Amino acid sequence: MLIASVMRSALIPTTSTRAQNPAVAAQRTKEILRYPACVHCPEPSLTLKACSLHVRGIVALEATISERGRVEQIAVLKALDYGLTERAIKAVGRWRISPAIGIDGKPRAFRISIMVTFGFGNLTGGIATG
Repeated sequence: MLIASVMRSALIPTTSTRAQNPAVAAQRTKEILRYPACVHCPEPSLTLKACSLHVRGIVALEATISERGRVEQIAVLKALDYGLTERAIKAVGRWRISPAIGIDGKPRAFRISIMVTFGFGNLTGGIATG
């Protein structure tokens, strides 16, 4: 079975105006002591059709990491065909993330961007970018 490449790097806030005002996002960033980090992030597998066609590409998602580390409110920013978007959403929905910790020491919900790269060999991908 071929597995999508997903790089587990830093999770940082999204600056999408669809999710929130960028000024609010910047302010919330200053209020965070520790950013979310991947605890258990299984990688999605390729569909048979995508595998046979050697499909490569990125599914871009936005999601909220709850105070309990659950991935919620997943939105698709960039999709792929052949069932890969659905595979990415399903996998990301199973992820467990350590929540953001505010400067007050309490967990906080946090909006992030997630990039899931499907490919072969040494193609890389990324979790979370701005």
